[in-house]
Formats: sequence, C-alpha cells, structure tokens
Amino acid sequence: MKAGSLFSGIGGFCLGFQAAGITTAWAVDKDFYATETYQRNIPGTRMVNEDIQKVSVSNYDLEPVKVLHEGFHVKAFPRQEDGKASMIQEESYFMT
Repeated sequence: MKAGSLFSGIGGFCLGFQAAGITTAWAVDKDFYATETYQRNIPGTRMVNEDIQKVSVSNYDLEPVKVLHEGFHVKAFPRQEDGKASMIQEESYFMT
C-alpha cells in the first residue's frame, strides 16, 4: 500500500507509516530545509518543495495513493536571526 504525505516536514510521520509497512510515494512541504532533511531521512520518496495550495495530483503528476496523511502545519513558531522562536499571529501561518 502507498501513501501521500502533506506538511511532511522532516518525515517523522512517513517513517512511522514505513514501519507499519506503508510506503510513502510522494511528500509535500514548502520549507526548503525540512525537505532537504526529509530527503536524507527517507531517500527515494518523491519530494515536492512547494506551497500546498499550488500542488495538485495533475499539475505535479503525482502517483495515485490509497492513504493520504499529513503532519502538523507548524509555522506559528518561525525562526529568527537570534535563534529564538516567537509566536506570530499572522493569517498566512494558519490553514483556513
């Protein structure tokens, strides 16, 4: 059985699905650094580094899957220059 992953981050959920015998065919996340780490953690999975609102099965020729799972959308704690995190209440950080 194959799965697709949204808000994939560094691949934690995908590794859990993999341990349960479900292969992730493709994953989507817009954070460049997370997708770079994901590809090191789970080589061979097709990674789409793009805003989820711009991704569709047809425009990225994604393989059909039986399971679709998603991680948490965690842009509420953005990185700052000093390395500290702060809560920013901006609409763009939350899915509606």
